Amino acid sequence: MAMACKATQRFSVSARLPVGRFIGAVLALLLCGGCEPVHSRRIELPIGGTGLDTSGDHGGEETAFAIAGNVASDSSFDEIPASRMYGPHPEPFSARAFRRAYPVDAREDSIWRTLFLGVRTRPDKGRIDFVLSEQFTSVESDLFRRIWDDLRRRLVERYGDQAIKED
Repeated sequence: MAMACKATQRFSVSARLPVGRFIGAVLALLLCGGCEPVHSRRIELPIGGTGLDTSGDHGGEETAFAIAGNVASDSSFDEIPASRMYGPHPEPFSARAFRRAYPVDAREDSIWRTLFLGVRTRPDKGRIDFVLSEQFTSVESDLFRRIWDDLRRRLVERYGDQAIKED
């Protein structure tokens, strides 16, 4: 009977805790290590009062949102609720979000990637943000590059190269 008590004391909770932390850390590394990052690029466009020709356009919002919508439409994106891209937002803001899934190659069991295109006003920062993101990749795909170049070209045509800032 005394032996059972010594065995119980030897393997107490406090003795097992470091092993549990080690196993948890290893599992976290395995789970996170296999995930590929999201590749994103952003363009910032100043809102009104910055030399942009925004006459009759509420600081450029309507035209900016239309440009994003046209790029999305021409690139076969579907519109999604903006909260899926930006999350819930307490203060009033305007946003649109679009999504497109595509196969990496022509095989039937191909991996699928997802592109997101979003535009939102940032009155607190005095700008409109355009974001293009691609999930499950660490490099720009050809499709991402084509859509990015189209968006950038349209914004430069409308607002001029000096008005936009790329991140």
